Amino acid sequence: MYLILSLLVISPATRAQSPQSLKSILINLGAPSCGSTSSEQQLFAGALGGSPTLLQACNAGLPFFNAFIAYNPKDKKVYYSDLDTHPGSTYIYMLDYNFNGTLTCPVAGPPLYTYNYQVNMFCFDEDGNNLIVYNYNSGIPQANIKRIDFATGNDIPGTDKPIDFPAGNAPNNIGTGDIVILPNGRVFAALGGSPSRLYELVNIDGPGNATAVYLATLPHRGLGIAYVDGNLVISGSDGSGCYYYIWDINGSSLSASVPFPLGKTGIDMSHMNVGAGAAQELIGATLVNANTADIIYQVHLKNKGNIDLANVQLQSRLTDAFGPGNVSNVTINFSSNPAGLTLNPGYDGITDINLLSPGQSLPNYPVGSDSLTITIRLRATNLVINQVYRSSVITTGQIGAGAGLLTVTDSSNNGNAAKIDPDLNGVSDDAGEGVPTPFMFNVLLSAGEWQFAGTLQENTARLKWHTTATTTVQAFELQRSIDGVFFKDIATIAATNNNAGNYITNDDVSRIQAPWLYYRLKLVDNSGLYAYSNIVTIKLNEEKNQLSMLPNPFTDYVKLKVKARQITMIRITIYDGTGRAVKNQQNNLHPGINYIMVGGLQSLSKGVYIMQTDNGAEKTQSKLIK
Repeated sequence: MYLILSLLVISPATRAQSPQSLKSILINLGAPSCGSTSSEQQLFAGALGGSPTLLQACNAGLPFFNAFIAYNPKDKKVYYSDLDTHPGSTYIYMLDYNFNGTLTCPVAGPPLYTYNYQVNMFCFDEDGNNLIVYNYNSGIPQANIKRIDFATGNDIPGTDKPIDFPAGNAPNNIGTGDIVILPNGRVFAALGGSPSRLYELVNIDGPGNATAVYLATLPHRGLGIAYVDGNLVISGSDGSGCYYYIWDINGSSLSASVPFPLGKTGIDMSHMNVGAGAAQELIGATLVNANTADIIYQVHLKNKGNIDLANVQLQSRLTDAFGPGNVSNVTINFSSNPAGLTLNPGYDGITDINLLSPGQSLPNYPVGSDSLTITIRLRATNLVINQVYRSSVITTGQIGAGAGLLTVTDSSNNGNAAKIDPDLNGVSDDAGEGVPTPFMFNVLLSAGEWQFAGTLQENTARLKWHTTATTTVQAFELQRSIDGVFFKDIATIAATNNNAGNYITNDDVSRIQAPWLYYRLKLVDNSGLYAYSNIVTIKLNEEKNQLSMLPNPFTDYVKLKVKARQITMIRITIYDGTGRAVKNQQNNLHPGINYIMVGGLQSLSKGVYIMQTDNGAEKTQSKLIK
């Protein structure tokens, strides 16, 4: 059997520009020439749509026919499913290509596991659990889908369920085709031959049967599918030659066929993504004098790929925003550091712009350790009233060594961690996802003459401020924003001498669909001059009763009630007393109240469990008892 490792470049007709924040390695089972059945491993760079470079050619000594492969982001190994050697059974092998170093040809040892049925399709989720499709009955038409814990080779209890195919567009078999999981949890499959059809598999973890939603019929047979550079790539070969298609996920459209690179054969595929993403938000500013302010930024970094990001770095040149000689008093610290990285003690934002110490790796697994947040404090002087100062942070990282080296880069997007990749497609430099963070300077009151703060109580933002300049301020214009950039007036409060400079007002936010709100005051004096206060940030999903669950104690299911303020995705994991994940589930959330059924728990033994929920911006943990 043969493995191609390739960097995929989407053709200009499909993407206006290939992403720089995500570079994909396409892992493909095939042959050294179109139509050949000779087993060979080939490693390519720039394989599809560009100028492919053959890095390596070797042979793992495994069968060519009736085989599938999948990359495991947990251990960075490729797993090989052999259905050909022992009909009716499946032998699973592990292949180590040394993705973190210089790529090498693996030699297959003895099989890790053996199943007494055919594992026709399989791929790994972010936790290293294998999703497989098996046991297809074309007469119904229906198959089964479940997850396997590859640490033990055992089925994950409660995950096995039927998957229903549309009667008019069901595959004629599932021995031909492939399955893939996207970074946002969506699952796609190309199944059947003559014709092959493309499906999205939904409700894999919810109550009831899973469903295969028909998307398209391929003009020619589809054999492999992978997620590459933000799109699906489907490979195949038949009497027409060897080719691949690109399915535009957002546009729901299929490209014309393109010849497979260097005349090779594409059979089954998987992918390995090298990805990085960053966001930066302005969380505070204090006016010091007529041309000086103390400013606070928070920088969020996340590994957006499915392999460790080596030599990761964040660069912030503060003088690019505020000009040479205008930056001082620079300090940095971690706000959160689950990745366990270290800061660069020499960072000053002027001559040394690296926020992190060199030579560090940002892990992709476990998911809770793939990110960090850094707070930057600085003093900027020679500021001009009403001028907007825009700053960005650049992140870089790489994987591999020598000729197989891949490097990614991303310019920060304005906002909190949820703004790294707002559309959750795994690509953090799509159009509109590299907006610099703005800071506008205005001067009216010194830092000691006012304070502005706010809290959330139920569905009301309570905003209060105090000023000692009771004789110079004419009015306060309260402004609100959902992104921290574009503000609109929501109220005007006249200044008065009757309250000792203390003010308070409320804002009903019950109908606002956003995870965060930003408030500022425009302070207008008697001569018409004005200045802006510091920005108050309120996290709406911190209000009470955002998530509840029943019953607890449970028997065979738990029902969650989740209130969301925007379209997003929630990841649910249940851990047993040893910390082992016994249930994984992902669901899309819509604005308002969402009800989620977490079923299939009847096989769990009695005891105490922890349910963790993660919406990309916030994690919660709750105790469950059975």
